[in-house]
Amino acid sequence: VIACEQQLDSTYDARCDVWSLGITAIELGDGDPPLSDLHPMRALFKIPRNPPPTLHQPELWSDDFNNFICKCLIKDFELRPSVLDLLQHVFIKQTVGREKILQKQLIELIDLNQQIGLIEKTRHERVHTKKGTHMKTQADTDEVDDLATLEVLDENTVTEQLQSRYARDQIYTYVGDILIAVNPFHKMEIYTPQHTKMYIGAKRTANPPHIFAVADMAYQSMVSYNTDQ
Repeated sequence: VIACEQQLDSTYDARCDVWSLGITAIELGDGDPPLSDLHPMRALFKIPRNPPPTLHQPELWSDDFNNFICKCLIKDFELRPSVLDLLQHVFIKQTVGREKILQKQLIELIDLNQQIGLIEKTRHERVHTKKGTHMKTQADTDEVDDLATLEVLDENTVTEQLQSRYARDQIYTYVGDILIAVNPFHKMEIYTPQHTKMYIGAKRTANPPHIFAVADMAYQSMVSYNTDQ
């Protein structure tokens, strides 16, 4: 579970656990957490940007359950309710005195699912950050401008991609919203006025990765949304 906090100048408090509770509630309802079909690195960049997730089919669930999840997944943690507030939510209060009955119903439901023989879903492997046996990855055949688009993102893949791009004087590489820059140790003609014009108002995918693209994106966002970048 990844928290969504966007207030970079604030510290975490217990309300980040409330976000986790909402995500867990969705997983209990849908069988999978939101974005489980994506590579973890790609999900990492989507969570702060996407609107709060909801159940896949909210109409199958009670209004109280949907509202409870909605309360848990308020992005601004200063507006998100505390645990004490949630204990007063009608979805929680309606269980008081019914614990034994609910436990029995859950046990019966689990037994039923085991009898049906639900197929276990394959999930993505975790992102590797330690050296290990070399794996054949997309890096062996393709080169990409954005490493977050790779199916496997481990240390070997990152190293191979950066080395290959560096050998071709491509010193900039994206990893989602992050721009990696590798010092070429020689002068490169990639900071000319002509290069500047290439990146003004252009889509990020229209040109190779460049610091000019990051600068223009920040400027355009500042103008469009009137917020600091």
